[in-house]
Amino acid sequence: MNQPLPQTRPNVPTLRRRHDLDALRAIAMLLGIVLHSALSFAPIPWIVRDSQQSEFFYYLFSFIHGFRMPLFFLISGFFTAMLWRKAGLTGLFKQRCKRILLPLILGMWTIIPLLWVVSIFISIVQSQSDLENVVENRAQATVRDGIWEASRSGDIAELEMLTDAGADLNARQPDSGTTPLGEAVIGNQTAVVTWLLKNGADPNQRSLDNSTPLHWACVLGRAEIAAQLIDAEADLSAQNNYQATPADNLKVDWPTTQVVANLMDTEFDQNEIKKGRQKIATNLRTEAENTATALFGLFFLFPVFHHLWFLWFLCWLVLGFSIYAVALDTLKIHNIPQWFTASPLRYLWLVPLTMLPQTFMGLESPSFGPDTSVGLLPLPQVFFYYAIFFGFGALYYDCKDETGRLGKRWYLTLPFAAFILFPLGMVFISAESEILKTLPEEYHRFVFLLVQVLFAWTVTCGSMGMVRSMLHQERKSLRYISDSSYWLYVAHMPLVLILQFIVCDWPLPALVKFTLVFGVTTISLLITYHLCVRYTWLGNLLNGPRQRPRPLLMATLAASDTANTSPDSIGELRG
Repeated sequence: MNQPLPQTRPNVPTLRRRHDLDALRAIAMLLGIVLHSALSFAPIPWIVRDSQQSEFFYYLFSFIHGFRMPLFFLISGFFTAMLWRKAGLTGLFKQRCKRILLPLILGMWTIIPLLWVVSIFISIVQSQSDLENVVENRAQATVRDGIWEASRSGDIAELEMLTDAGADLNARQPDSGTTPLGEAVIGNQTAVVTWLLKNGADPNQRSLDNSTPLHWACVLGRAEIAAQLIDAEADLSAQNNYQATPADNLKVDWPTTQVVANLMDTEFDQNEIKKGRQKIATNLRTEAENTATALFGLFFLFPVFHHLWFLWFLCWLVLGFSIYAVALDTLKIHNIPQWFTASPLRYLWLVPLTMLPQTFMGLESPSFGPDTSVGLLPLPQVFFYYAIFFGFGALYYDCKDETGRLGKRWYLTLPFAAFILFPLGMVFISAESEILKTLPEEYHRFVFLLVQVLFAWTVTCGSMGMVRSMLHQERKSLRYISDSSYWLYVAHMPLVLILQFIVCDWPLPALVKFTLVFGVTTISLLITYHLCVRYTWLGNLLNGPRQRPRPLLMATLAASDTANTSPDSIGELRG
């Protein structure tokens, strides 16, 4: 009697290691170190503020941020589908728990606590330095500071005279950057605040640490003044260099408040400041709104995962992928049409789909690229955005693009993205170009969203086409970098912050200091990877087992023993 043949999954594609995508994923990881190394030199709120600021690093940050993580998640989706086709869902979950979930848990108990310690130390030291500089410079002030002194003392008649003489009501002090309005807030001069706002003072003018007058009103409990500033449309979401909003300043502890008040040489009373802060909190939002906002901030905004958020996202995305995998198995779908994913027609559905979550990003502070979600729960719009790239990567694997149709004309799309789309996007952020005047204002937001999404997709697909044409064969040096990049990215943040803090006051060009920060970080972590990670249990966890190089004679004997053994066609996949 004939026995039935065992059921097998039909048309399982041949699996082989994609050296080009391994290298591209490593590049995306290393670009993260470049991005974070550049932040202290860019005019962007960051933990470390370097003395040498340059717009170049702001553009560098924006350019990398616009495509790096979309590219990473697309490649992750591709390799997730590859692993599923080889090992099934059970094997996929086991491998992802080992390579993603366990490193995330270890990082939360080691790298992230160290990062918090370094961040808090730097913030305290820089805060003390800033306050000492304010006191020292105030002692050297001369009569030229009349407009600021008149604002603090409440002399409206003097202000009127100085204004008639051409004084600027938004002038910033050279030492602290405080405006006349800020001085009136510090001096608790309610009438002067009213006069200044009526005569054109900007309620959102920043000091050198990027604090607004509302920041000072909140920390000093100036309730009546805060109400005037809020009525004058002060920005409630403005962040200073310590990443604090005016509402955050309502929570500053008393010892810090006392130090701030003393250094500002202003009168203060603990009970009055406490009462004033309570009134300001009531003005900012109702109690129910306050509770809802606090819960939202706790679960969605508090930086629980910091730079390891991408591992948390991958955990969620793998769970979502299981639904896709079960659906394809149920429907017996083993091939995705190439026209749907690999041909230029993909943009007809990818671009509008990606614009949906992008619409809900950058509403409070316009920036180029997606928002970041580092909280305990992913922000829905950010998660949906990256899920599109991850899902496309899975679809692309199943379309079996053996000829490399995706990104085939990378030599055209990459320059188009870099020299047309990116500059156009930065124009929309600045909102000061003559180009915008040729376009009706109601279309500005739509075009800005379109440019960002097109940039992300053209650079992502173009990069895949470029590395496929250049790096399709294995190179040992690139393989080594690919293996080490996971460790480098996970561990780099504390070292980057320490180095940025060390060089922040050095009288060197920003480019030189940036090169030092990035170079020392990368080389140091490569050394630790080779000596402490690559051939250990940690390296096995991150990249799979690696064998130390053996002497030539031993390697020859081992090769002869295994001459008839077929190697694994896929190797170890990570990330």
